[in-house]
Amino acid sequence: TGGGLRFNIVSDAHKNTSSSSSGGDDINPVVETSVQPRANQISSSTTNSSEEYQCIEYTRDGSLFASIVTSSSSAMCENSEDESGGQTTSKTNKTSKTNVVLFDGETNAEVTRISERFVQGASCVAFSNTGKFLSIYRKGANHAGGTKEKNLSVWEIPSKENDEPKKVFECFQKTFVKQEWPYLQFSKDDKVCARCVTNEIQFYDAEKFEEEKEEEETSSLARYRIPGVALARLSMSETKPTVGVFVPESKGIPGSVRIYEVPDVKKEKGVSEPNAVARKSFFRISEVDLKWSPDGSALLVCGYCEVDASNKNYYGESSLHFLKADGSLDCKVDLSKEGPVHDAQWSPTSENFAVCYGFMPAKCTIFDAKKCVATYELGAGPHNTIRWNPFGRFIMLAGFGNLPGDVKFYHRLFDGKFKLMGSCRAACSVTAEWSPCGRRLLTSTVAPRLNVDNGFKIWRYNGELLAHVEREKLYEAAWRPRKEGAYPSLGISKNSKRVEGGSASGSVNAIPEKPAAFVPPHLRNKSGGSSTSGMGSRSNSGGNFSLATVSAEEARAGKVKAAVDNIAKKQQQSQQKRVIPGAEPVVNETAAQKKNRKKAEARRAKKLAEEMEAKNK
Repeated sequence: TGGGLRFNIVSDAHKNTSSSSSGGDDINPVVETSVQPRANQISSSTTNSSEEYQCIEYTRDGSLFASIVTSSSSAMCENSEDESGGQTTSKTNKTSKTNVVLFDGETNAEVTRISERFVQGASCVAFSNTGKFLSIYRKGANHAGGTKEKNLSVWEIPSKENDEPKKVFECFQKTFVKQEWPYLQFSKDDKVCARCVTNEIQFYDAEKFEEEKEEEETSSLARYRIPGVALARLSMSETKPTVGVFVPESKGIPGSVRIYEVPDVKKEKGVSEPNAVARKSFFRISEVDLKWSPDGSALLVCGYCEVDASNKNYYGESSLHFLKADGSLDCKVDLSKEGPVHDAQWSPTSENFAVCYGFMPAKCTIFDAKKCVATYELGAGPHNTIRWNPFGRFIMLAGFGNLPGDVKFYHRLFDGKFKLMGSCRAACSVTAEWSPCGRRLLTSTVAPRLNVDNGFKIWRYNGELLAHVEREKLYEAAWRPRKEGAYPSLGISKNSKRVEGGSASGSVNAIPEKPAAFVPPHLRNKSGGSSTSGMGSRSNSGGNFSLATVSAEEARAGKVKAAVDNIAKKQQQSQQKRVIPGAEPVVNETAAQKKNRKKAEARRAKKLAEEMEAKNK
């Protein structure tokens, strides 16, 4: 961090000083924060005070991270004489060079760098899923004579320390939208690479990249001809990857989202017109956000339109659709409250997804991913952001942006219920991210979104503030990823206390209680405090700091009534006796009932035998 437009990357290390409890977490954790500029951790031979770092991009396992480094230098020109007085003048020419530098994720030492003559003007980088490839986008320009500069390249990361990255593919990317990055998408095993271009989707064999030839038919690629395609997203399925495609509405033809199977890039070549496995059509949707489940079994489609036909929302309207990857189910997600869809996030287990929707105070509902049926309500409140922890055991609801920053933490129990663990207030936060261990939450206030009160906070899963670090300028804050399986999935600690409003005994973020609002004498002692009920709750209880009015029924969390009715119906059906004429009725009994019944039958048989013996005598 630093002032103005120049900044350096810093490494913030956090560790707990208290002993761990039997539940796998600290009872009263104290987090020590040590901040060291990352430039100081790199060898002095590669460090330059004029270097500027533009971004941080980690691999999935956190072993490497890449950064775009811009170094500036100045050169003095020779002096020249003026015609009038013979005075001398000098000019200074400033030049800048761009490098993409790879660092070791553990030691922060520089591993290798890609020379500026290949990546000059680089603005975005992205690793593939296994970290084998690195995609780099440069701001392209048309050369004289109408030729196009190839500004999108793929580099293979060497497995050996002394080897240098090798360019394996490059092409020309005409437009760049940050939300659609990366434009080259890799499968989970990095064997297939997909790219969406005009009216088609191209699939590459990542083990043997072929350079794209502009304006020429290329028979060495597997190409799907899809007229009007605007967006494509590759699923992360390990067994049978699929690709989701969006085709916008055009000339009275409704827009649609389709799912296609990914071709075998080693066998299938050339252009083909495939048949969609699943398809969902709709009107009044101009943009979509395609969200695959982690296992690639289902797809959520968040659709947006700039114009609201009902004139109830200035920002347009939105909707949410659900598609199974095998085409067995496609439907519109049934939302019980009118209003926009603020956020929709998959659980890492792919068993559920959560949706935050409706006019403020917004509702949050948990859906079953098998049948797209609502199963649990987390209540209503000033929320627009959902974050699951990496194991799907904890879920966070928050209200960022133009909302005050109320945060609630829930614990998913084994019976499908969600228990409130605590709440807090992360005011002016821009980002929120769970730690790889799933027990810490990182919230940050970054520039240029907000240029004041920059810094980051680390919260415990129950809303207790563990660390607060302030910065004059902070541009990015993120956890270092860890390899899958590095941390166990842990629940709530035995001695964990529920934190309300971010205040707890000994907590560093204890918020003083605000004085109650003034109530006129003639309105005092009224039932329910009607004078203030319309203003909403400003107290610290429950983490509700918003002025949005929330009724007790809306704020209550619990199972959805339809889901409860279905469970009761199934239980009733299972208890019904099947009657067959001429046969004994089937009785459903427990093991204990069966044991008692056999004992009673044995006693009756013994008594009957004694009576028969007495008669014979």
